Amino acid sequence: MRHNQYRKTDRPRAVNRKRHADNRERSAIGVVKGDTVQVVRGDDKGKEGKVLRVYPKTGRVLIEGINIVKRHRRARNADEQCAWTTTAPRNASA
Repeated sequence: MRHNQYRKTDRPRAVNRKRHADNRERSAIGVVKGDTVQVVRGDDKGKEGKVLRVYPKTGRVLIEGINIVKRHRRARNADEQCAWTTTAPRNASA
């Protein structure tokens, strides 16, 4: 009789169910692209903006003019500017 080294027969199969315990259903964010929203917490509290993109897996939204960050990269030329500002995704509950 051949021994299958990839099949573990010395333990019950129910043990593998723990692996998928964290795969719960995601809750709906409640906003869609194009909605106008107001920030209720954080540095941008009270500001309004239009939703540009929704990230349902992470529960974040990209809002126009909110959560502005500065990005940098190394200059290719000496006279080239390598810093720019862009909007970063923000938690949907805030």
